[in-house]
Amino acid sequence: MKSVRKVAKNFQLIILAMLFYSTSASASYITAKLINPPNSSGFSRANPAIHVKQRLPVGDTMTATMTSNGVVITNNDGTVPTYQETVTDVHDGVQFVMPGIVNNKIVTDIFQTHSNPTVGNGILQAAAFNNEGDLTPSLVEFEGLGGWLAENGYVSGNPLAVPDFIICGDIFYGVDLSIWAAAGFSNMESRLGQTFAITNGRSDALPGFLFGTSAMFFNGDGWETASLFTGTVTLDSYHEFDVP
Repeated sequence: MKSVRKVAKNFQLIILAMLFYSTSASASYITAKLINPPNSSGFSRANPAIHVKQRLPVGDTMTATMTSNGVVITNNDGTVPTYQETVTDVHDGVQFVMPGIVNNKIVTDIFQTHSNPTVGNGILQAAAFNNEGDLTPSLVEFEGLGGWLAENGYVSGNPLAVPDFIICGDIFYGVDLSIWAAAGFSNMESRLGQTFAITNGRSDALPGFLFGTSAMFFNGDGWETASLFTGTVTLDSYHEFDVP
C-alpha cells in the first residue's frame, strides 16, 4: 500500500420521498437473498468481506450489485450477482455480506437501488479510493472497500455509521469517508428525522459531505457536481459498514 494516502468512501443518492420507521429500540435486519450467485468469490487480507446494514421502512425493496472501479461485476453467462430483499413488518432494515473478491475482481464499490411506491426510488453508490482518486489504491495488492474498513478498525461490533438524506425532490450527494470517520457523528437512531441546512453544497454539521441537484462525478480528489444544492435535507436512514 502507499505510505501516504487519503482513502475515501463515497455516496451518491437520489431519493424522492420521506421514509417511516418502526419505533423499536433494537433494530432487526432481514438478510438479503443472493440472486445469480457468482462463478467464484473469496477474500484476502487486503480484501475481506464487507458487511452492509441499512435502516429502511417496511415494504421497501433493496437491490444491490457489486462493482469494481464503477463497473458492475457480471458472471460468465452475463447475469449479475445481486442481493435483493423486501423489508417485512417485523424488520427494520436489510443486511447482507459481500465477498471482497467476486469473479476475480476486487469489490471496490456498491451500486444500490430502492423501490417502494410510498418511498420513491433511490440510487446509492459507495466506493473506496486513494488521494489520487484511484479506486484500487495499492502498489502490491489491490485494496477495495473492505480493506479500508479493516485497516481503520471497522470490524464486527464496531461498524462505521453513515447517514442518508432526502429532500422534497431529487438530491445527489457524496461523502469523503476519511473526513466523516474523523469528525462525523454516529448516534443515527436518535437523529432520524433531523434536518440540516446546506449552503452551496456544504454543512459544518456534516463534515465531508457534498450535496448537489445534479449527478456526482469523480475528480482527482473525490466527488464533484455541476450544480451545488442550497436548502434543507432530512436524515431519513443510515448505513452501517464493517468487515465480519
